[in-house]
Amino acid sequence: MLVDDGESQEHANLMFRRGCSQKLVRGDAIPAPTPDCLCMVAVGVHDPAPAARQKLLAHARAGAILVVDAPGDKAWWRVPGMKPVKEQTDRVFYALGKGQVVAYIDPVADPSEFALDVLDLVTYRHRPVRAWNAGTVVYTASRRGTQSIATLMNYGRQRIYDVQLRVRGNFKTATLHAPGAPEKPLEAKRREAMTEVFLPELGRMGVVVFG
Repeated sequence: MLVDDGESQEHANLMFRRGCSQKLVRGDAIPAPTPDCLCMVAVGVHDPAPAARQKLLAHARAGAILVVDAPGDKAWWRVPGMKPVKEQTDRVFYALGKGQVVAYIDPVADPSEFALDVLDLVTYRHRPVRAWNAGTVVYTASRRGTQSIATLMNYGRQRIYDVQLRVRGNFKTATLHAPGAPEKPLEAKRREAMTEVFLPELGRMGVVVFG
């Protein structure tokens, strides 16, 4: 996700809140396309520099989904070779190279709903992490070699119980690490393309290491 000093920061906040676990990049540090980057988000950003535009569009050409909301004469993403393939009430889908550009017709007004849109675009099979019974928890997941690491931050005042957590990938083991407590092995259950655990109790924070 491209983030600058504008509205993109609020979009980033809500995407984390919804469990998108996105990687944040600056306009001068946009990485080259890789197979594991399924979606590049450039919503709520100011007019990107020409070099940044080309790097963003390169992700679509390589097979990813580029999501934008710069309409009309601000549509920096509009380039020759784009072909509209589907139109919805609030956005238009274009084919570009091996991937696509999803362009919102108007600037995105609801960051929370937009985060859910991004998860739908990626599809549930590629969703990095999901949690239930965790209304006051911000959770993320990342990969480190053959492991997946889920971090849960509880901003509520109360301890919560029986948090159901799933991460992308199939793992055989899971261990909960929490401040002031010994590490606790958790039963890891395969759920299609994900692995599920139940956290019996969560205080201020917890880290689950899947292996």
